[in-house]
Amino acid sequence: MKRNSPDRTGTRRTPGVLKNLSPLLRLVAFMWLLELIDATLLRHQLDYLGIVPRTLPGVIGIALAPILHRDFYHLLANTVPLLIAGTLIILQNARTFRQVTVTVWLIAGLLEWTFAPSNISSIGASALVFGYIGFLLTRAIITYHIGHIVAALICAYLYGGTILPSVLPTKENLTRQISWHGHLFGLLAGIYAARVAKGNRA
Repeated sequence: MKRNSPDRTGTRRTPGVLKNLSPLLRLVAFMWLLELIDATLLRHQLDYLGIVPRTLPGVIGIALAPILHRDFYHLLANTVPLLIAGTLIILQNARTFRQVTVTVWLIAGLLEWTFAPSNISSIGASALVFGYIGFLLTRAIITYHIGHIVAALICAYLYGGTILPSVLPTKENLTRQISWHGHLFGLLAGIYAARVAKGNRA
């Protein structure tokens, strides 16, 4: 006797999406756990492990800076756009999300270490955020894929007005000591990642 099979599109789509989202959710959860430990047990000692340009100790910041934050407000400000932009990439292709994350993480970090002003220590996931945004916008232009265009339009609607002011050495950025160069390098790394991934139209 043939049994009625469940609707695969209805029962398996949600678990599949959650599985694809798990790397992003784990990354964000780890950031929050790390900040909790840093704030309560380490008295923000991890804040000193950021990217310090053109110094040997600052090299470790290339690996650690994106998961470190000054405080919970700083982390929250990065968490929301990170989740939104990261999800938009994952909904296109989960493997592409991993590739973009690694590319932006390393290239933005290297650019920050090489070209950022001296005597600063940069931490925070904002380079990843701007990398994801740069990827989404550029990929839509390159591929003309309808899914990529929709994702880019959502991204532009949410963050389009903040991109340019965030990547320039404006008076506000300098006064508030905002790492505009980290935003710029993240954006450039995301644009590069989109060009590398242009063959994958999924």
